[in-house]
Formats: sequence, C-alpha cells, structure tokens
Amino acid sequence: MSGAILAVLAIMLLTNVDVVLRKTVNQAIYGLYGITEEYLMVALVFLSISYVYSKGGHVRVTLFEKYIPKSAKMILDKILEIMALAYFILLAVAGWQATFEAWEYNEISSSGLGYPLAPAIFMVFLGCATASLRILISLMGGESASEH
Repeated sequence: MSGAILAVLAIMLLTNVDVVLRKTVNQAIYGLYGITEEYLMVALVFLSISYVYSKGGHVRVTLFEKYIPKSAKMILDKILEIMALAYFILLAVAGWQATFEAWEYNEISSSGLGYPLAPAIFMVFLGCATASLRILISLMGGESASEH
C-alpha cells in the first residue's frame, strides 16, 4: 500500500507543479503524462489491490444476497474466493512473463524520454501476486474480505 500512496502523492505533486509551470512560465514538465500513465497509475492500481481486498473494498453485487441462505452464502463466498485466486494467479503469471519479455527485449516507452517499461510491468506482477497470497491466506482460514 505504501507504493500506491507514494504514487498518489507523486501524481498530485507533479500535476500541481506542471499546472503552475504552465500558467506562470508557459512550460510543462516534459514526459509527465507518459510517466504518470505508464508508471504512477500502474503503481496506484496494482500495488493497492491486495490491501483493498483485505478491507473488503472491491465492488460487490449484493442485490440478491439477502435471499441466499447463510450456509449457501458461505459456500458461494469460498467459490468466489477460489475464482478470484485463479484469476489473480493468471494475471500474476502473465505479468511475470510480460516483465521478463520487456526486460529481455529492452522495451522502452514511446515517449521522448525512452524509459524502460519492465519495472512498470513488474508492478502488475507484484500487485497480482500479493493479492493471490492474500486470497490464499483467506482461503486457508485467515480473515476473508467478506467478514468486513
């Protein structure tokens, strides 16, 4: 979560500085849009997934929840957690493969700065792997997101 917090702070600070520079000296921070889009937003989203899951903060559809018997709801919750675990494991594996390829082929951004993309893609892997571990702990008897 610390990485996501730092990303938000960096986005706010850099955007404010960029606006002030544009209005006062008619000059922008070169490459800010690309860095924000390809690094800071990725960090914000993927580094916070596990924490948000642990707090039960993801969007849930609860329209029919009151009609489901408590015993069936417990089973359904576990099935949904298993599906979420499978999904995040698949995303983590794909993120790892994409990170490796970006590193191997030295993928760089299309912006004028030409910074490497492998670290940004690694944050996708890291966020999904952390979420997978959190869900696995929940399935093994730890506190689940539905208990919040």
